[in-house]
Amino acid sequence: MFSVLLFLSCAPESVVPQPAEPAAKAKPQLPRSHEVAVQIVENLHDTDKLLGFIPSDQQLESLLKCERDNPLVISIRAFRQQIMNRPKEMQKLSTKVIRVEQTNEKTTPKGKSDTNCQVIEDLTIRFMTVKALVKEDERPKEKNIPVTLIKIKEDWFFSSNPAKDMMEKAKVQEVQLQFKRLSKAILAYRSEHKKTPSSLDLIGKYLRNGELPKDPWDSDFKYSKSEACQWQLTSKGTDGVLHTFDDIVYCEPK
Repeated sequence: MFSVLLFLSCAPESVVPQPAEPAAKAKPQLPRSHEVAVQIVENLHDTDKLLGFIPSDQQLESLLKCERDNPLVISIRAFRQQIMNRPKEMQKLSTKVIRVEQTNEKTTPKGKSDTNCQVIEDLTIRFMTVKALVKEDERPKEKNIPVTLIKIKEDWFFSSNPAKDMMEKAKVQEVQLQFKRLSKAILAYRSEHKKTPSSLDLIGKYLRNGELPKDPWDSDFKYSKSEACQWQLTSKGTDGVLHTFDDIVYCEPK
């Protein structure tokens, strides 16, 4: 009996199986176009990195071959120059992407041609919207930033939207007209008060309807002063974000 009890007392305790920990959910893999759109928005402060997302003339000519001027090349060259000439203040931007979605896509099939150009490979342009927290001057604000991408081979590149560029020209002209009206009101204020206003809120009574206008993208105009300008007026442009490459700026020289 003693030996039996000794054996039982020395037997290993039974191990109660523990429930397995639930496997961590794998982060969903974004489509490549979404990844590129996110990287572009996260690098809005870095001109060199942005330029790295833009296709070369040779890459564009592999999509569209033209006897004379290639409209795709011309459009992207202008876009590239626009980024190179963007305001220095853009280096202060800080962005944190919340989500990205595709809003539209247009494909011109291989072989389609007109009197001047022929599509060599399927020409696909994808329109994205990236929602991000953008810190411009003070606290971050949520912005919907449009990003246009063009597919070359199996990858996506940062692109302008030629059709949209044409439509935006009318809006740019409207902004320039608003600059003239605001400047005229600022001059009227200065004539009466012997100084320029500290804020656009002070010039309402000098405007035709007594109200400050918004730009064509429904953003307020930014008013500031600098060493070079008696006053500076800025429209945030299409993306609604200050200090990005689509800003439209007017400076009244000293």
